[in-house]
Amino acid sequence: MHTLALIAAIGTVVAVWLTIEWLAHAHRPDTTTQPAGIAPESPVPAASPPQANARPMPQVEPDVRGDAIYKCTLAGRTVYADAPCGEQARTVALPPPSAGLSPDRSYAEQLARVRAERARHAATQPAPSADIARRPSSDNRCASIDDTVKTIDAATRQPHDVSAADHFRARRKSLMDERFTLGCNG
Repeated sequence: MHTLALIAAIGTVVAVWLTIEWLAHAHRPDTTTQPAGIAPESPVPAASPPQANARPMPQVEPDVRGDAIYKCTLAGRTVYADAPCGEQARTVALPPPSAGLSPDRSYAEQLARVRAERARHAATQPAPSADIARRPSSDNRCASIDDTVKTIDAATRQPHDVSAADHFRARRKSLMDERFTLGCNG
C-alpha cells in the first residue's frame, strides 16, 4: 500500500514539473521544425548593417509625447516596438494622458481644473426643481405600487389558471415600469 502512495506522489511531482516546463517554454517559437543552420527569427529584428543597395527606411512621424509605439508584421506575426521595426512600420495612436493626477502639475492646479470641469458639466444638466415639486405625491405612489406588487406576488404563489397568471404578469410589469418611471428606489 505504501508503494502505491509513493508511486502516486512521484507521478504527481513529475506531472507538476512537466506542466511548469511546458508553461515556461510555451511562449518560445518552435525551433525543431527549422532547417539546421538557420537561426529562429526573433520577434524584434536585430539591427543589421546598412547595405549599399538598400532602400532608405521611411520616416515615420514620432508622437508628440515622445513615446510612440510602432506596429509591424514580421514573418506573419504582429510586433509592437518603440522604434520603427520594418518598412511597413505604422505608428499606433496612443490614448491621451490619463484624466487622473499628473505629477508635473501642482495638486491645487489639478483640483481647480477638476472642480471647473464638474461645474461646467453641472451647468449643462437640467434643473431638478420640477422633480422636487412632485416628490411627496410620487413617494405615496411608490409606496402604493410596492404594496400592490406584494399583493400580486402573494397571489401568484397560490394555485391559479394560465389566464390569471398572464393577468398577474402583465399587471406586475406595468406597475414595475411605472415605478421605474417615477424613480422609486429600494
